[in-house]
Amino acid sequence: MPGGKGPASPSGGESFVSGNLGLIALFAGVLLVFGGIVAANQAGFFDDGASAQGEVISCDEVFTGTQEHEHARLEVYLDSEEPYDFSAQRYQLADPRVHFENGRQDANGAMVHVHETRPTLGCLFETLGWTVTQDKIVTDQGEEYVANGEGSFEILANGEPSDRGFNQPIIGQEQYVVRYTSADAGGNATNSSG
Repeated sequence: MPGGKGPASPSGGESFVSGNLGLIALFAGVLLVFGGIVAANQAGFFDDGASAQGEVISCDEVFTGTQEHEHARLEVYLDSEEPYDFSAQRYQLADPRVHFENGRQDANGAMVHVHETRPTLGCLFETLGWTVTQDKIVTDQGEEYVANGEGSFEILANGEPSDRGFNQPIIGQEQYVVRYTSADAGGNATNSSG
């Protein structure tokens, strides 16, 4: 009879348990690393150059439930020397997470009120009922501005060209300019509903 107390454990029982614990720990580590990469990317720490390509990131992809209270400045010029007027009631407090408020006070050189970490310019426009891709804006009134041989977009963050386009995160205390200029500079807007 072999020595020792208690029943003999089945062959390999301890290695089965410790092997599974190792796999669980490895899986948890992979999840933590992946979660950290996703969070860093949403915060704007990575820029792979592809962010200026393709479609604009929607609000659903950038809002994470974090709480902030920051202000940034935004001027939008749509084939005009005058900034777009965001004072209309339909643009006020359109979304609690990122919005304009105070009507005329914030209208020109509009103050963006940011209540969640890192919404993008495209997300802000989405909350206003605008459709935005990297090469087109369609306002809530159906005015369409397309970057093609007839016109182009310029997006600046603190006076520097943004390589992220409308996927540019909005960061407190920064200033953003979105400018559309048509080749004739006489107003290339068209009504998309007509």
